[in-house]
Amino acid sequence: MFLLVPYRVDVPIYRWPIANYVLLAVLVICYILEQTAAVPAIEPFVLNGWNPLGLIGHIFLHGGILHLVGNMVFLWVFGNAVCEKVGNIAYPFLFLGLGIAAGMAHLLFSDHPAIGASGAISGVMAMCLVWFPTNEISCFYFAWIFVFIRYGWFEVSSYWIMLLWLAFDILGVALGLGGIAYWAHLGGFAAGFALAMLLMTVQLVSMDDTERTLLDIFGLRRAWRDRVARSARLSENLYGSQVPAPGPAARPMRIAPETTIPILCSCGQLLKAKREFAGRTGRCPACRARILIPKE
Repeated sequence: MFLLVPYRVDVPIYRWPIANYVLLAVLVICYILEQTAAVPAIEPFVLNGWNPLGLIGHIFLHGGILHLVGNMVFLWVFGNAVCEKVGNIAYPFLFLGLGIAAGMAHLLFSDHPAIGASGAISGVMAMCLVWFPTNEISCFYFAWIFVFIRYGWFEVSSYWIMLLWLAFDILGVALGLGGIAYWAHLGGFAAGFALAMLLMTVQLVSMDDTERTLLDIFGLRRAWRDRVARSARLSENLYGSQVPAPGPAARPMRIAPETTIPILCSCGQLLKAKREFAGRTGRCPACRARILIPKE
């Protein structure tokens, strides 16, 4: 038996993700109500056919305590990061939209009833893949092979966790495995990926210079910024108006105790320092330049 549990993602916190906290509480309350309700009262909320009530209601139902806890862990880790980025007002609507998209994908490719928030959570994870692919995720692992037991903690770039999750879903679909709504996971993941790219492209979500997105990994973000900047200069020449070039919005930074401070060196190297070293100086390992670690 092997168990892998992510419990924290290294994303700077600018505002508290209150909406995700509320969503977690709502899912727990719905599970308690589900356990005390009669089966006929729950059936209309199950994803079973193109029923609008089921398309939304299935997100708030779970098949057991392990199903609930597993979803809560992943929603806590990745939902907090996405909620912080999109804001507390937009986040609940975004989550519901991802859940509905996941439910529609399930109905298109499967005829089995389904419940659970994992399709929407897959969409949230895909958004993290687009916005925070290289941010580190802290994980706990437990391995039990015959009489040998091993456990511990490690950190890994977030894209490894996302791709591992995606690989399991693709494998489940390819092998025709049952018990899990793999098509809902894949549908939610695709919807979240597309939505994250759209929000970033139209600048409804601003990315700081210290944040390395999926576009940065493939070298597309700088080219996109240059193209939009050229369009702004052309508009200024044609109409004589000052059109500001796009760029990340400046926001006051509030570092949560469990996060690190991102620092962009003049050589282009993205560094991270523990919060306890704020206000001190250090050296960039790439160019050896002295760097002041900013305070909160």
